[in-house]
Parts: sequence; C-alpha cells; structure tokens
Amino acid sequence: MTAVQRSPWLAPLRLALGGSGSVLVLVEGTAGLGKSRALHRLSGLPEAAGARPVVWRCGTAQERPETGGGPALLLVDDVHRAAPEETEWLRGVLERPWEGLAAVLAYRPEELGTRGLPLGAPAVSYPPALAVFRHRLRVWSVDRVRRAASEALGERATPEAAARLHACSGGVPQVVADLLGTLRAGPGSRCTAADVDAAGVPVRLAELVLSRTDALAPADRPVVWAAAVLGEPAARDELLSVAGTDPARGRAALLAALARAALSEVSQGRYGFSVPLAATAVLERVPGPVREELHGRAARVLARRAAGAVGGGGPAPRGHAAGARAGSRRWRRPRWPRWRGATTRRRSGSWSGRWRCRRSRRGSGPGWRRCWPAARWSDCARTGRWRCSPRPFAIPVCRWTSGANCGWTSA
Repeated sequence: MTAVQRSPWLAPLRLALGGSGSVLVLVEGTAGLGKSRALHRLSGLPEAAGARPVVWRCGTAQERPETGGGPALLLVDDVHRAAPEETEWLRGVLERPWEGLAAVLAYRPEELGTRGLPLGAPAVSYPPALAVFRHRLRVWSVDRVRRAASEALGERATPEAAARLHACSGGVPQVVADLLGTLRAGPGSRCTAADVDAAGVPVRLAELVLSRTDALAPADRPVVWAAAVLGEPAARDELLSVAGTDPARGRAALLAALARAALSEVSQGRYGFSVPLAATAVLERVPGPVREELHGRAARVLARRAAGAVGGGGPAPRGHAAGARAGSRRWRRPRWPRWRGATTRRRSGSWSGRWRCRRSRRGSGPGWRRCWPAARWSDCARTGRWRCSPRPFAIPVCRWTSGANCGWTSA
C-alpha cells in the first residue's frame, strides 16, 4: 500500500468517492505483481465506506452489476480476460461517467489483445471531465524481499536466503510468497540459499509459463526452450543459434513468443524470462534428445561469446565492458608510486624514484613485462597500491585476480 499512498491519483480518487468529480485509474502489472491485492486494499479506504462498492472480475460469467448515480467505487479485475460484452459495458460506463464515479481497472499488459489498449481498439472516448491515471506496479527490491522473508521466517531468515529469493524470483511478489510458503514448512533452524534452491518451482509459476509455451505453434517453441537452456537473457542471434532455426523463421518464432508472453524483453535487445525460475520449469518439460541438442548448441554459443570477450572478436560481457572493478583492474598508465613519506626516497633498497617504467603485454595475458634495468610496476587488485622492483623476477606479477593470495604486500 505504500506505493499507492504516494500515487498522484489517490487524492482525486478520494475526492470522487466524496462526490466531487470522477476518476479512472488503470492498474497495470504483469502476472504476480499484486493487482488483486491493490484493488482489495483500495476497497478499505475510509472514503469508500460511504460509497457504493461495485466489484467485478472479468471472464467469470458473473451477473453484470447495476450502475447508477451517486458515489461509487468500481473495482474491475482481470480486464485482459474480458469478453466482448463486458468490454462494451465498461466502455459505456467510462464514456458516460457520472459525478462521484471512482473506477479502478486492473489488467496484465502482456495479455492484452491490443497492446497498450486495455479495452481494445479503437481507444475509449474519455470525456474531458473524467480524470484518467495509469499506475504501473513494480517488482520488489532486495530490501523488500528481505523484509518479507523476515516476516514469514522470523529468525530463520538469513541475508543469503533473501538475496537468493530475489535472484530466482525476479522480485515478483507472488513468486516470493509461494517460495516463502514452502520454506516456512521446511525443517532447520536457519534458511540458507541452498534451501531456496531446493524449494523448486512454485506450481502457480510453472503452470503459467508452461501454458504460455504450449499456446505457441510447435515450430515456435524451440526459441523458448533455447532461452530456458541459456538460463539468462540473451541477444536474438544467440537465441536463434541455440534454437537451431534460420534467421527468418527464428525471427517469426521470437515475435510469437513475445506476443504470447512466453518470453519478454528483459533489457534492450536481450530476451528471456522475467522470472529466472521459470526457465527451470520449461527445461524440465523439454524432451531429452532435444534438450541434449540444445545444450550442445548453447555450449558453442557460450564458447564464442567467451572467445569474443577475451580476444576482442565479439561483444564482451557487461562486466568487462564496465571495467569489472570488483575482481580485476583495467590496463592504465602507471602512476608514480605513492607511499607514505617522500616519493623519491629509497625504501629498503627495493625501488628508486629515478627509475622509469616501460609498459608492455606478456603474451595475451595482463601484467607488466619484466625488464632490466627498468623497474617493474603494477597495482594490486586487493590493496590498490603500487609495487616496484629493480631486480627482475623478484616479485610475482599481480594478474587479474580478486586480490586473495595475490602475492603483494601492503606498503
């Protein structure tokens, strides 16, 4: 409810429930983000006590509720499943609103018949007096998942378990709740990341992703299987290579998977599952021989990706492109060694500020080439300090390492 309390549409909705004006709120969120819960909490507003509640769930063959004048709170869930007659009824209500109408419509954007139009095409002709807002639900952050784990597990919750919960659920609240329900029933005094992995795929998530995959044509499913084998968002060319399809057929299959919400564009140009745990559910249903072929093609794709990252022949992983500060250091011009005290004094006979350093590469690996009489300088990934030696082969070179046991000592 915290996100709702900060929403700009809450004040107009309260006014409408008090009989002043009319408002429409479109609550948008993918599966499991808590749309139904948000509607339920809105029905508990103090201003809603004096208004006529109208609750409707589309696609359930309910008797159509009566609408009329006076303050009314219209809560409509699952608009993406609305039948044509239900859509026409909602259109009529919103095109001819009355004073005191507060309408809230919730839907899944990935399952709309016409993307971006909750009630289909053509767009609804909203009157000027109707205030229209859109509220997009977001996934939970790590801190929010940690709070939910503490509430459900108490002292059994650990930071690593909360981090693993967020990683495998993608922060989707319903998936987090289902996993916590399984962990709550488990034994042990502490819940670890291994316990989260052993919890498996929640039934609700597995049935959703498998039903969306099964809705695809048989020729389009290998793209979804390829995403499950890779287990992480990948570029289109990589998906099609693992799926074993030609570019034209693979493009059509990827478009079909996106239209059916079997896959999603997780980031720009990279496609996969918005909930990483969904890949496990799909992979378990792939026939064995097909899975072996997918794994073989995936190994070749990942090998090419790694070779391109090292040799510069292809796109580098994002960690390398960003500099990979944690765990490695990029090549750069050597700084003057900065130790405490004067920079030109000799320190235990190990270096002199008068010597210059020459940089070169040792084969294909990082490090400073040892040369005589020039000194050898490099920085330590653990301490970030510089070390110089006038004696060749005297001190080991600190290579791209996390700093543990790297052979450098603090100066």
